[in-house]
Amino acid sequence: MRKLLLATMIAIGMGSVAACNPDTTPGTPNRGGPPGSAPPTAQTPSRSAPPAAADTSPRPGEGTESQVAQLSFESVDTNKDGVITPNEALAVPGLDFASADTDNSKTLSRQEFAAAMAKLQQQRPGG
Repeated sequence: MRKLLLATMIAIGMGSVAACNPDTTPGTPNRGGPPGSAPPTAQTPSRSAPPAAADTSPRPGEGTESQVAQLSFESVDTNKDGVITPNEALAVPGLDFASADTDNSKTLSRQEFAAAMAKLQQQRPGG
């Protein structure tokens, strides 16, 4: 009986430690150190690292003028349904979705997107 109680307490304790560790994602093992220690740098991706060579699309709210200028309707329409949703529009820094959606359809057509991009380019310094 004592062994069962001890095994149960250990399992609960290990489960609580795993649940409290914010450095894990579902499906990946918890390889962090003891509580309070810094996470290993090899396993934690750096958010300030430059994007990979193949990843030139800006993240939501980020991007240089040249990256924003290179955004096409096709690259923003990630699910390829022919319209841009508010979530897809987050990839375009500075885009005011509400004013770009001139027909209030809650999506941007190719024409609405082109007009919004032209307006956005005019508002940027040197644009």
